[in-house]
Amino acid sequence: MAQTHSKYPIDERMWWTYPILFLSVIIWGSNFIIGKILVEHFDAYSITIIRLIAINGFLWLFASRYFRMPKVPAKVWVVIVLSGIVGIAMNQYTFFLGLVTASPVTSALILALAPVMTAVLTIFVFGERRGVKF
Repeated sequence: MAQTHSKYPIDERMWWTYPILFLSVIIWGSNFIIGKILVEHFDAYSITIIRLIAINGFLWLFASRYFRMPKVPAKVWVVIVLSGIVGIAMNQYTFFLGLVTASPVTSALILALAPVMTAVLTIFVFGERRGVKF
């Protein structure tokens, strides 16, 4: 009997990719429901601070184990911290603040459609041309 070979051989380590991606989708989807439950018991600011400390701690441990951390100058740290405050902390704070009055479904739709709306607005505001590949 002839042995058939797949056109795309699968690396034995690659099978972990799909469960990890599935887990990521489950965590992202449950974010809205868990967030709604949390805002009923805690204020949005406290949830944001606890969440960011936990995420940073996890990422720091993960990164320090698998990556070599470069030396970062003090001026760059200022930019990193300000970017983190504006891009992540304010995003999370307004997300939890919105969950106080909105349903998890509405919050999920708003959060999921934000990149699409940004791309559409760039067409009208900045006149960017979009092709088939967008």
